[in-house]
Amino acid sequence: MEDIILILLLGIGLNWVSPRVSIPAAAMQVLLGVVIGPGLLGWVLPDDRMRLLGEVGVVLLLGTAGLHLGLGPLARAGWAGLWVAVLGILFSFAGGYGFALWWTIPHPEAIYIGTALAATSIGISVEVLRQCGLLESRIGQVVVAAAVVDDILALYLLALAHGVLSGDFALWRVALSALLAFFVVAAVFWVARALGRLSATHRRSNAGVTRIGGAVELLLAFAWVTDRVGLSLVVGGFFAGLGLGEGLGERARQDLARGIESFVLVLAPFFFVLIGARAQLSFLTEPAMGCCCLGYSWWPLSARSSVDSSEQRGPECGPPAFSSASVWSHAVR
Repeated sequence: MEDIILILLLGIGLNWVSPRVSIPAAAMQVLLGVVIGPGLLGWVLPDDRMRLLGEVGVVLLLGTAGLHLGLGPLARAGWAGLWVAVLGILFSFAGGYGFALWWTIPHPEAIYIGTALAATSIGISVEVLRQCGLLESRIGQVVVAAAVVDDILALYLLALAHGVLSGDFALWRVALSALLAFFVVAAVFWVARALGRLSATHRRSNAGVTRIGGAVELLLAFAWVTDRVGLSLVVGGFFAGLGLGEGLGERARQDLARGIESFVLVLAPFFFVLIGARAQLSFLTEPAMGCCCLGYSWWPLSARSSVDSSEQRGPECGPPAFSSASVWSHAVR
């Protein structure tokens, strides 16, 4: 119990410190996990309780992102987000696979390394954009769209790599799974939209606390559904929030998102702290780590130049903060 209280106090404290030092709280919470985790101080040992709290927190975080964004802006960013996701996967896979081969790692293991680097953390992306005030900007819309697509494609890329290397690959299975995933995501959106419209028609008879509690239950239920069909929890939470917002209307969805954010403030730090706590610091002593650090050292410089060239900056995060977030997101990869 002491470790949970410690994460609560320090995690929420970093949310307060974040805007004052222009560093996203997610980045500081990951670093906090590294420091208090088994690799250094050993104050926190990841277990199922913390994992459950973190998963609930990140599902609600993605649900509020869906509520804030809305379908229209996300659809307008669809093609740009798709290209960003596809090119990001290709470059990350090629970089990881190439480095692995250059370091004389066997071909099968090199493919797994490239596939692992192709995945991203949508939770960190959304949290950083939210704290920087960029979530509803054009940049935020494209990044979130790309992260959602990346989250889905990376799962199928991993399944494809495992199937090919194990000799148990069947194209019809992948196609059937992708079709099932499409219908499940569409069903999550439309059912949540219908429930949102139903709630809007009875809005005056529903207390605010009841609406927030019902929305939290809805987001978690749809996250469970997508997890059962092989997609990630956050995909269900995001599309449920997106559909719920479309059903409620502009003002109601923004009010609901602000109500759920109080839960996110308490629970999301568990997700980010556990990322750092699970870090295997012993790998930093491997000779190949120097090459990997050099290979990825251009990412923060690239991210900084892209943000400096944009006029859309949030009030709480300057360019250095966004660059540090990019470093952490690629470190999680």
